Amino acid sequence: MTQEINLLQDKAKGSLYQWDHKQNLIIIILSAVLIIVAAGFGGLMGLNIGKVKQIEQVKQENAVVAGELAKSKSNLTDAISYQAQTENLKVLLDNHIYFSTAIKEITSYMYKSATVDMISVELSGKVHVEGSASSYSEIGKYLLGLYSSKNISDVNLLSTSPTQGEESGYKFSLDFLLAPKAFQAP
Repeated sequence: MTQEINLLQDKAKGSLYQWDHKQNLIIIILSAVLIIVAAGFGGLMGLNIGKVKQIEQVKQENAVVAGELAKSKSNLTDAISYQAQTENLKVLLDNHIYFSTAIKEITSYMYKSATVDMISVELSGKVHVEGSASSYSEIGKYLLGLYSSKNISDVNLLSTSPTQGEESGYKFSLDFLLAPKAFQAP
């Protein structure tokens, strides 16, 4: 029997042992890194799922708010319309007082047998009247009555024409200016 002499046996064994130890250390470190990465990925996925749920919840809340806004928008439109109507009514009532005094001024100097079919009064004082009378002399008396008012000026007869139909008489159209003090409240 021959004995084999292994002079490197201790060195090879120690080197192999060191390599195994290093290999185990690398595997442990890589395993730890892999576990940390997996845990981080899992945590991020969990956060992502939580955020997706929050986004869905916010979308649902937004839909509810949008529905409420749509309902209140129609109510708001109605309220704005009502407010505009009340403002128009206020203006109408404020001007009614002024137009009432102006109409009173105009009718107080009218010849009673002349009829006014249409009257248009502007705040600037311009008045347009269309009416009818049984004769030219009644139209003249109406004009004379307007001239006698201190608050009426620039009376201008625009047109006259015979009436058509069963009634006999004449239609007339005239313009004049009404003084601003005729628009003041009584």
